[in-house]
Amino acid sequence: MTAGNRHKFAIERMTESDLTEIVELERACGLSSRGIEAYAGIMKLPHYVLLVARRLDLPDQASIGIAGFFSAVVVLDELHIDNVAVNSEFRRRGAASALLHQGMLAGCLLGAEKSFLEVRESNLAAIGLYLKHGFSQAGLRKDYYSHPTENAIIMTANSSLSLFND
Repeated sequence: MTAGNRHKFAIERMTESDLTEIVELERACGLSSRGIEAYAGIMKLPHYVLLVARRLDLPDQASIGIAGFFSAVVVLDELHIDNVAVNSEFRRRGAASALLHQGMLAGCLLGAEKSFLEVRESNLAAIGLYLKHGFSQAGLRKDYYSHPTENAIIMTANSSLSLFND
């Protein structure tokens, strides 16, 4: 992803050294925060998918900073996506797409056959991203979000390793 204002991103497993930055990014994006201790605990569980996008811009390909993160859990054959969050500086530059792609692939490798998420009705950019990645609307949760109160669109996608043969 190097065309125009796109950057290269390394998608990597979240580590404990990332947690302060992750919690700050949650706050900046207006997300509910799990907190450092909760992330440190779930990081050790094998059915969680926790990824970060690091921007790569130096000639030697050194990573600098976290552009975004992905969190999800596999329950039986379902990947429940909790968050796809990207620092405002890196939005519309490929980080969310890379995180979603790699997160869904990781879910497939853990046995997920279907992916689920909720998204604010007003978050048209995220809805467009999810549609691009094969999601479709499956339902609506009335007044699901607070601050401000807003409905959530439930979106689902079939997951199959054959989808990831790039």
